Amino acid sequence: MDTGDHYPRDYKKIFNATQSEQRKNVKPKLLKRVQNMAQYDKIVIVCPVWWYKMPLAVQSFLDEYDLSGKKNNIKVI
Repeated sequence: MDTGDHYPRDYKKIFNATQSEQRKNVKPKLLKRVQNMAQYDKIVIVCPVWWYKMPLAVQSFLDEYDLSGKKNNIKVI
């Protein structure tokens, strides 16, 4: 998932940026869409935990697509 935003490499800066996004519940727009989601019967999402939650870009993805009827396997690590 590409949002076009690139986080800084400095730990303190990325810490502050991601914490601010979570507090404001900023769900970024995704630059690309899955062209034919209907062709997939299983969706696997693996993501890190940011502030005890999945990254908001992942939530943007889940909000954009109707995954009903698909075998979902979401792992938050």
